[in-house]
Amino acid sequence: MDTKNRIKIGFALIYLLFVGLFAACLYGIIKIQYIDGNTWGDIGTTIKSLNKPRRIEPLRGTIYCYNSKGEKEILAASMKVYKIFFNGQQLHIIEKDLSQKHRKSPKAERWKFNRTDSINKLSESLSAYLGDAPPSYYRARINEAYAKKKKVLLTRRYVDYLQRKELMKMPLFNTGRGKYTDCMVSEEVNRRVHPYGGMALRTIGDLFADKSRTTSGRFGIELQFDSLLRGIDGISNPIKISRSKTVYYDDKKAIDGADVTLTLNIEMQEITHSCLLRQAQALGIERGCAILMEVATGEIKAISNLYYSPSGYFEGGNMAIADLNPPGSTFKTLSLLVALERGIVEPNTIVDSYNKRYPRVTDHNPNPSWSALTVSDVLAFSSNVGTSNIIGEAYENRPMDFVADIRKTGVNEPFDIQLPGATGFKIGPMKYWNVKDTINRTDLPTLSFGYQTAVPPIYMLRFYNAIANGGKLIDPFIVKEISDNGTTKRFHAKTASRPIASKKTIAQLQDMLRSVVEKKGGTAYSCRSSRVSFAGKTGTAVFFTEGHTTDQVSFCGYFPADHPLYSCIVVMQRPNIWGSQSGEVFRNIAEQVMFVHNSGTKARLQDSIKYLPTAVKRGRGDVMKYLFRRLDVDADILGYEWVIARNDSNRIRTVELETIQNLVPNVVGMGAKDAIYLLERNGLRTRLVGRGTVRQQSVAAGTRIVKGQTVSLTLE
Repeated sequence: MDTKNRIKIGFALIYLLFVGLFAACLYGIIKIQYIDGNTWGDIGTTIKSLNKPRRIEPLRGTIYCYNSKGEKEILAASMKVYKIFFNGQQLHIIEKDLSQKHRKSPKAERWKFNRTDSINKLSESLSAYLGDAPPSYYRARINEAYAKKKKVLLTRRYVDYLQRKELMKMPLFNTGRGKYTDCMVSEEVNRRVHPYGGMALRTIGDLFADKSRTTSGRFGIELQFDSLLRGIDGISNPIKISRSKTVYYDDKKAIDGADVTLTLNIEMQEITHSCLLRQAQALGIERGCAILMEVATGEIKAISNLYYSPSGYFEGGNMAIADLNPPGSTFKTLSLLVALERGIVEPNTIVDSYNKRYPRVTDHNPNPSWSALTVSDVLAFSSNVGTSNIIGEAYENRPMDFVADIRKTGVNEPFDIQLPGATGFKIGPMKYWNVKDTINRTDLPTLSFGYQTAVPPIYMLRFYNAIANGGKLIDPFIVKEISDNGTTKRFHAKTASRPIASKKTIAQLQDMLRSVVEKKGGTAYSCRSSRVSFAGKTGTAVFFTEGHTTDQVSFCGYFPADHPLYSCIVVMQRPNIWGSQSGEVFRNIAEQVMFVHNSGTKARLQDSIKYLPTAVKRGRGDVMKYLFRRLDVDADILGYEWVIARNDSNRIRTVELETIQNLVPNVVGMGAKDAIYLLERNGLRTRLVGRGTVRQQSVAAGTRIVKGQTVSLTLE
């Protein structure tokens, strides 16, 4: 073959080689782009995400309150939990690696691997342990992850650290003596828990998660102090230590959020909540609220807001600080304070309470048994005619002077209650609220007994608290302290520079408010108590709301009447109810709060007494062991997680409280915290009624668990 032909053949072969290479490249591009595009896209996204810094979520701060011993109790806290994913790409690596090792050592049993069998065993183990889905569900999720070579969420349920360790012992996850646990990918998240369920939830607040996984407060303390509770994010950067292994190191550590301690007393909160709830259920009210405040300090000890729904009452809004409705006759106390302070009347001044100065004014009794009353009895019997006659005669030609005299007391001055959504004290028709407090002659009579004005319950309570406090006006507050990484900021009450009235006027009003409760015929006479003396005023207002007319009834006052320790307001809404029915709630709260108060002051005297409890709640074995050891009580506590304790007259003995997977546990006899923890750990929701020990549960023990079902617990 001559040289020319050899060159031609050489060029042809090179040409064909390049054509072949081009065709192979073209095929590869088409295959990657169109045939395997989704797979390579997922791999690329995974690699890209692995090479990105990760956000380290800080632990959100805890919200505390106090118990009657001065110890802190948790109201809301964050706990580390995990989302569990299955890594399909890693399963391919396991399968390939073990197959190669098995081919090299065909007789070595440990390298035998059957993917289908392993998936089946894992699915059955997950279903039995988590109990939230059948094995077929888990098989489908794992096969989806394997087919797509990507990470797939294995279960919607969060698991804690110990549960995560148990999962890592399951088939497939522990293949190759733990070498291949990367099949399970756990993503750490913070979950907010409320040991006391929905109690005071509107005040405590709740969270929602935005798209970037940053948690933010939705309402209440969680919203008001969100920037402090949230903490500061950390950053974790990737380091590739091998072809298939990437680890992360903390470049910037997360700083946990600040802890917020509230002034609430947990026993008094339970009392206030349960007393209001019982009356709400008995009367079928539409909504109601109650606030308990310490007279001398301004600390809010309890606050409850209840709204009706077909499934039961819940904390649906912050009525206690946000409602703008006419207060009714509780406002008469302020009107008469102004009249007494101005010297217009004295408590024993006789007032015409039958002949109307203003024809449209009516009393709750259209045919009263009186024609004239003393000023004291005008308040005790809650006479609209008498009150409007007093204020009308003094201010009819200068109605704005009445507004000016109210302002002089300072009770309408705004203050910061440390909660979002709070409103203020409004005087005059609604159309002027955003302009100025203003009234005219026609507004004056109804303003005198609590119309043509809107007063949030917290403002009315502040006024009555000032009467109990000798005229000293203290702003209520609910945050006691904020602890942020070693530094603590404490809050104290703000007191007005001058009293709301003279000592003489305050003393007169204190006597008049006692007569509302203690004088026969007084509007709260039926609510009087043989256990604790109290003073205050009932109120009723009728107004139009949400397409219908409703009644708002209230009682505001303080107790004990001689030496006030606490002030309280109860407000309820529903057609055809009476102010005295709010007084009944007030009385029940006062009796039980004073019992707790007196028990707390005596507790220190009993510290040195060694005793054997006559009744013991069921609960966690480790907690009981700790408590009995601290109390120096003879007890045999066995090593069970949940125990039933019994007193055999010589010592405390325990037996196991058995809990069965997927069946509702028996929480009767437990305290609220243990019952809530045990039920919610099994995927159930809880609702508390009452306080003390669980006496009844709405879903019977041993019933098959339905995830998300609500179990109502009756406590006594």
